[in-house]
Amino acid sequence: SVSSEKGLFYCFGCHAHGDVFNFVMLREGLDFRSAAQRLAPLAGVELEPESPQALERREQRAALIRVNMQALAFFRNALWEPAGTACRMYLRERGITRGQAKRFELGFGGSAGALLRELTQRDLAPELVARAGLCTEDGQRSLFDERLIFPIYDDLGQLVGFSGRRLGDTGRGPKYINTRESLLFSKRRV
Repeated sequence: SVSSEKGLFYCFGCHAHGDVFNFVMLREGLDFRSAAQRLAPLAGVELEPESPQALERREQRAALIRVNMQALAFFRNALWEPAGTACRMYLRERGITRGQAKRFELGFGGSAGALLRELTQRDLAPELVARAGLCTEDGQRSLFDERLIFPIYDDLGQLVGFSGRRLGDTGRGPKYINTRESLLFSKRRV
C-alpha cells in the first residue's frame, strides 16, 4: 500500500514500511547514500559530495559484505557436500526439508579450517576476515567449524553476519555462536 499524501509505503505480506528512501533501499539493496543518489535527479536535488570519512566507512562496509557473501557461498555449498552429511541429518530430524534449507540459505561450517582456507584461496586477507568477525581473535580458527549456519541480514537486506548452532548436545564451545561484533554486525541492533 502506498500513501502519496503521507509519502509512505507498507507491505502487508512482509510488513516492510517507510518512506521512498526505505523503499529504494529495500527494493534495490542499497545503503541510504546510494538510494539518495538514485532519487536526487528525479526530485531535481543536487547532493553534497560525500565526506572522505563517510566514503571510507562505506567502502569498509562493502568489503565486509563481500567477505560475508563469500562465506555464505562456502557454507551453502558445504551443506550439500559429503562433509555436511551429519548436518543434513540433523536438519531432517528437525523436519527441515531440502527446499526449506535452500530457501533460508542454511549452511554448514565445514571441517576445521575449511572456511579460512577457502577465503584465503579467494584472495581475502586474513585481517579482513577477522574484521568481518568470522574467526577467533588470533585469526587461527573459524567460529563456525562443524556448525549449522544461519545467515543474518539487516533491515536493508544486507548480509551482516551469521549464527552457528553446534550439532548434537555435546561438544566443544557454546551451543550457539554469532559473528563477532564488527562494523556490520552488532547483536544488540540486529
